[in-house]
Amino acid sequence: MANNTIDLDGIGSPNNPIDLSEIEKLKDEVDSSITQIKHISDDIVKSYTSQLDELMDYIKEDVIYKDNVPDSIIESYFMQLTNAMYFIGANCEELGLYEDFAKTNQRIIYSDGYLQSQIEAKQLGVKYTIDDHKLNAESVSTNASVVNSIYSRSFRIIKAKLDCANEMIKTLSKILTKRMNEKDYSSRFAVGNDYDN
Repeated sequence: MANNTIDLDGIGSPNNPIDLSEIEKLKDEVDSSITQIKHISDDIVKSYTSQLDELMDYIKEDVIYKDNVPDSIIESYFMQLTNAMYFIGANCEELGLYEDFAKTNQRIIYSDGYLQSQIEAKQLGVKYTIDDHKLNAESVSTNASVVNSIYSRSFRIIKAKLDCANEMIKTLSKILTKRMNEKDYSSRFAVGNDYDN
């Protein structure tokens, strides 16, 4: 039978060696939990940014990956993207309220857990350390902490997408401005040649 324990430079000990199978099991549990949390967060993000994601995909295909894109296409995407940013930006602030509430809720549950730990210690006539009280408070506020993390992650992702979309708006604006300047220069040059003739 294969040995599933290992001593990593003194981290484990003969009496308490590192159990690789247990480590793998714990890793799988973490991966599973993270996958579920990420799925919930991604659903939240998608509900706020699906229109923006779709628009950015169209811009990638019709502007970035193509040469000699007509001005009318760029102007259309510039207006669509600016319009989408207006509504998504407002919705993002709404999501910020959820994040704030989730954070407050976590703190309330943590504080209640800490207080209950103190009451329990007094009733049992035992002396808990501050670390004991913190551990008990963290234990009862775990789910609230996860909810807070979900909203916090979702809010950060949406803000990052809005920042990228804003950069795309600036880029489209620069392209249009450059083309307008080039056309203006060309028309002036053409008028100058007419006078010379």
